[in-house]
Amino acid sequence: SIKHVERQIRWVEKDLARKPDAAVAHNPQQLATIRAAGKIALIHAVEGGFLVGETVPKIQANVGELAKHGVAYVTVAHLFFRKVATNAPALPFLKDKTYECLFPQPAKGLCNLGIAAVEAMVDKGVLVDVTHMSERAIDDTLALLDRIDPKRQVPLIATHSACSFGKLEYNISDRHIEAIAERNGVVGLIACRHYMSDGLPAPQTFDDSMDIIYCHIDRIHRGAGAHQAVRPRSGPTDLLR
Repeated sequence: SIKHVERQIRWVEKDLARKPDAAVAHNPQQLATIRAAGKIALIHAVEGGFLVGETVPKIQANVGELAKHGVAYVTVAHLFFRKVATNAPALPFLKDKTYECLFPQPAKGLCNLGIAAVEAMVDKGVLVDVTHMSERAIDDTLALLDRIDPKRQVPLIATHSACSFGKLEYNISDRHIEAIAERNGVVGLIACRHYMSDGLPAPQTFDDSMDIIYCHIDRIHRGAGAHQAVRPRSGPTDLLR
């Protein structure tokens, strides 16, 4: 629930207040100030649009509250369908087809609650993160953003994804990488072997792991230029051997 999210935000800020070398950035100006001081900047984010609210009015109000707390982005989809947006299978121990049989989802990508969430996020200046979304959900999000923002001034991000070298739907396609770049967004890499080695030889050495990372960086660079980042996930050594 939104109260749980707000409680976690308070816990994080209380803990970070005791750290002399780090601070919370609630807006771009604070981020610049913290970085100029040589400190580590923490930015609030929420993973799972279902946490934002279960009705359109609640979503609109709750997104406003998250924006006041300085939440920079919301990952709209997550591991399971929660009536917001259909998600790509992302459980390493289940093949995509098995996941789809066990956890069937609607044909549409972005549901009514998801549409309300994206609209509210754009209105309040909270970035939309398409990580975990199914391909059809990303398509729906792009179409909705084009209706809301035809000049494409609102950035779109994928904070922890990988390039589609194989068959995993979780990994982002070239056309979606290009669409994110067209909106001046960022694609972040997930340093996790399950996703990054799909369609590529499994790494056996540290150098093999670095080669896989370079393959993904080069692929994103071809489609998005400098619009990329690297994010460790499930521990920074999950991919590296």
